[in-house]
Amino acid sequence: MFNMRKTAVLIILMLSALAVNAAAIDALSTPEDMIDSIEITGNNTVTSKEILDQISYGIGMTFSAYKTREDIKNLYKSGKFDDIKMSLVKRDGKNILVVEVKEKLQIGKIIIKGSKEIGEGDIKSKLEDEEKLGAKIKEGEYLDEYKLKRALLNIEQLYRERNYYYANAAYALDEVEEEKDGKKIKKVNIELNIDEGEKLKVTAIKATGNKVFSNDKIKGAMKTKEEGWFVSGTYNDDVFIDDLKAILNSYYQEGYVKARINGLSQGELEINRKDVIAKDVKIDREKKIITIEIPVDEGMKYTVKSIDVDGTAIFTAADLTGKMVLKPGKTFDRLQFDRDLSMVRQMYAEKGHIFSQIKDTYVYDEDKGDVAVKVSVTEGPVAYVSGIKVRGNYVTKDKVIFRELLVKEGEPFDSTKIRKSQEAVYNLGFFDNVVIDTEQSDIDKLNIVFEVEERKTGNVGLGAGYSTVEGLVGYVQLSQSNLFGEGKVFSADVQYGNQKKSWQLSYKDPWLLDAPISLGVDLWNIFRNTDYNNQGYDLDTYGFNVSFGHRITEENKAYFTYRYQEDKYSNIQAEYVDVISEGKSQISSISPMWVYDTRDDIFDTSKGLYASGIIQLGGGWLGGDYNYIKEVADVRYYVPSFWKFVLAMRLKVGNGTGYNYSYGSASIPTTEKFYCGGTDTVRGYEERGLGPIGGGDFTVVANVEYKLKLVERVLTLAAFFDSGNSWNNINEINWSEPYLYSAVGVGLRLTIPGTVMVLRLDYGYGLNPEERLDGGKIHFNIGNLF
Repeated sequence: MFNMRKTAVLIILMLSALAVNAAAIDALSTPEDMIDSIEITGNNTVTSKEILDQISYGIGMTFSAYKTREDIKNLYKSGKFDDIKMSLVKRDGKNILVVEVKEKLQIGKIIIKGSKEIGEGDIKSKLEDEEKLGAKIKEGEYLDEYKLKRALLNIEQLYRERNYYYANAAYALDEVEEEKDGKKIKKVNIELNIDEGEKLKVTAIKATGNKVFSNDKIKGAMKTKEEGWFVSGTYNDDVFIDDLKAILNSYYQEGYVKARINGLSQGELEINRKDVIAKDVKIDREKKIITIEIPVDEGMKYTVKSIDVDGTAIFTAADLTGKMVLKPGKTFDRLQFDRDLSMVRQMYAEKGHIFSQIKDTYVYDEDKGDVAVKVSVTEGPVAYVSGIKVRGNYVTKDKVIFRELLVKEGEPFDSTKIRKSQEAVYNLGFFDNVVIDTEQSDIDKLNIVFEVEERKTGNVGLGAGYSTVEGLVGYVQLSQSNLFGEGKVFSADVQYGNQKKSWQLSYKDPWLLDAPISLGVDLWNIFRNTDYNNQGYDLDTYGFNVSFGHRITEENKAYFTYRYQEDKYSNIQAEYVDVISEGKSQISSISPMWVYDTRDDIFDTSKGLYASGIIQLGGGWLGGDYNYIKEVADVRYYVPSFWKFVLAMRLKVGNGTGYNYSYGSASIPTTEKFYCGGTDTVRGYEERGLGPIGGGDFTVVANVEYKLKLVERVLTLAAFFDSGNSWNNINEINWSEPYLYSAVGVGLRLTIPGTVMVLRLDYGYGLNPEERLDGGKIHFNIGNLF
């Protein structure tokens, strides 16, 4: 009985507690600032739904000052409103969120008057340049007068680029009413009035006071040019001031460090630009010409007498001067010395002394024409990394970026590690840009911020393409190189062409279980007919491979791959009958591989070394129809030259041998032999046109490219030299005179914006007459050769 009473009391207490909790919850659910309804007022062309979609509030939510500020910001960002107010109003016992807006006027018509020399399409492109303006000035869009004024400045700049230096663009607004769906809607018509003015061209540029530098040398340093063949003679104030600075730089490089233009040093030119332009640039509106006269005071040429360094403790003075290019006795190249000082700052930054101060002073001997240089160093304290932040990664998870970083919290600031971390993050291929910023958190502590700009990594494609290797191909493709934001890769690809038909599935996890171990799996079925890459037979292949990798250090990686493949040969051309047998065969192999990679940018390399070595063991206890060992070494080296030029070199050597086993052939399978000639080896010759007809067991290929990066990571020009051959076996080579086919040529590399896909177009001309094609050969493919 007692237990029953006790139980009843406990039940009553629990029910009471639940009732109290329910009352509390109910009390919390009906605060004075809970929204009962939302009311939109003032909107005319923008629907209430559009506004509701852009705010975070909903019925039943609590009104807050923070949310209100953020919602007002978001509505202003749409560019459709002049004024926005949000308030909570109590009406009939209910809380009503009132969103009161005042819309900007929509643009009705855009009328352009006065444009004769430049078409309306070019002018409208400046009005609709969303990247520069932040919005489009276009019929149906909402008018922002500030952005319209900026667009007019861009139009005037367009005219100046076409030599209409006095062009002027003005506008007038005309409000009109239109009726739509029974409502009167106010719109605004824009009338652009353009006064093109006279077309002016630079007809003469000359320097005065120059004795050491010729007029041609001075003009050669300038971007402003005289009108002539293929030269428009365009003039621009900003470009002209930059030209004067470039002229002084030319003097500084040759030791004339006190050279002046208009009596001004390089830094003073910008301050006095208005007076300089007025003195040096003469405009004759009657003759419609511009003449430029540049007064130069060359001064004396100086050589370096001595370079003294003091204030050093971490490094010796000899450590610093030894790294400098400028030495005593050399011409005092001021630009080179500035680079030397930057290198000294870099040395200190690598040791964590990013607050170090480097002060340079100069004592000039006007009689001897030499200069004594003194460098005073204040090393300052070591700076430490207090925190690392990542911004801009809306899809990519933080851990994907953090695991690439060499720099760690609590370590001394190391500029080299930070730069290499930046390169590693960019080399993931998920970002258009990676920018490093710092935030000072204490006297000697900094936060490092990695600002990333994500690119589209997923692709669903249906289309067609062409290459000189594969011919014309239609394809359906589904790929994602940053699956789930975790850096995993998946792709499914179906191709159907006149020379190739295939399907392929691939998956790769670069950090299996968040460890520095990669897992890759590939499945495929590929049919290539006799015309594909000039192979001379039909080949139907299906198979799979499984690959594991391990990141040993930043530069060193090791891989291990198992592959199984079945090949079916048919329709063998007469010349291949003796070297290739019709029917099916299987390949079963394992391949350990080592990679050493210090490239700064794996997609568009400027400097660094790539070296790989792979040994493929086929057959034997692994099964399959071929027992063989194949070794391939591949070395690539990139050296920055001057300006935007890069020298790239590659050497690839491959060797294969068969071995005896209880079953199977002691030979290398046809698909594993080395083929030479064509798009990816020695350009200027037919695909597989060099060496044994059925492929060789030994090959050497060397490629040298001299590249000019016209637009960084977008457009590159290249001149190249290729050399190589393949042989039946290594014993066939006369090492005193190995016969290598050679070719020269030029090429173009275009990276599709927003991707890492490179389109490669090359023209090669063979230097060996017996295999050379008349007129050379054009090669087109996707991806860099190396």
